[in-house]
Amino acid sequence: MKKLIIALFMLFSSAATYAQFNKGRMLVGGQLSLTSVPNSEYKGTTFSLSPQFGYFVINNFAVGAGINYNVQKNTSDNSTDYFSTSLQFQPFVRYYFKPGIFIHGSYGIGAGKAKTTSYESSYNIYNWTTSAGYAIFLNDHVAIEPMLGYSWYTVNDKGTDGEKSSGSSLYFQVGLQVYLGRKN
Repeated sequence: MKKLIIALFMLFSSAATYAQFNKGRMLVGGQLSLTSVPNSEYKGTTFSLSPQFGYFVINNFAVGAGINYNVQKNTSDNSTDYFSTSLQFQPFVRYYFKPGIFIHGSYGIGAGKAKTTSYESSYNIYNWTTSAGYAIFLNDHVAIEPMLGYSWYTVNDKGTDGEKSSGSSLYFQVGLQVYLGRKN
């Protein structure tokens, strides 16, 4: 009996969830994060705000863009402070499968400034991400969206040395989305 109840719940919740992704609907949401690394030798804090807006151009397929604002401050025992800010524009595409599973890809381009006690620089940032997630609907319009993904980035220093660095990482994040418009 317990298995039957779980199966029926999943069936009804998937049917209700699937109707959320119709052509003409919009998504508004994003992520907010605060990371702190406290230990005896190194202390770091990072704040990130990433609002986004998307539009379903066809059923289950949304295109949109977001902005990523990032502030980072690090302090170590030798009193070398590091402070940076960056802003990126990030167009994205997202495709939803039944019953709310989605894949998401984005490309970001932006700029930032970094400052320590001994130097100041500005830089360009390029990155792309690909991820998979699930829309957990709290009601007809609001969903919590955990995602697991892969990110790659390149940072080009605009200074005289023109230093370039790149890297990649796996990530887990949780976002909040509001789905606007009529469910057909």
